[in-house]
Amino acid sequence: MACHYIIDGYNVIKRLEALADLKLQAGREALLSMIDRFCPQGSARNEVTVVFDGQDDVWGIQQPSLHSRVVFTSGISADEWIKRQIEDHRHPKSLVVVSDDREIQCYVRKLGAEVKGVDEFFKMGKGGHDGRRRAPGPELKHLSRADEARINRELERHWFGGNP
Repeated sequence: MACHYIIDGYNVIKRLEALADLKLQAGREALLSMIDRFCPQGSARNEVTVVFDGQDDVWGIQQPSLHSRVVFTSGISADEWIKRQIEDHRHPKSLVVVSDDREIQCYVRKLGAEVKGVDEFFKMGKGGHDGRRRAPGPELKHLSRADEARINRELERHWFGGNP
């Protein structure tokens, strides 16, 4: 059965050392990039919603995320939006909330949803249940999408093009 991960966006950004010092837009983009690259939700079949306080016109996504959708709450906090999603869901046991906010964790657990702390969620890719690539830690630097694309092209030429 597929799970739906609801991620408390700004909470995650503030908790991950690699993202904590970035400006808001850069932090949001880096978080979505990490989810796309490292698939910490385990399977691409698992749905991911990243929730931020704000409105849709506050930030436009330069490049859509492959594995997640983004929600900017309007008129309510991201925490309140997350709580309402759990309250209104027919099967809260299929939901996993990612946050280190103790209040959110306690509230959604009472409603039957699973909770993962930020570190726990991003360790899933470190030989967790699916063995995917390791999530970045503080020792890794953030690459721009242009640099990522350039590096990937070079590796593809090397691996598949027969070039040394």
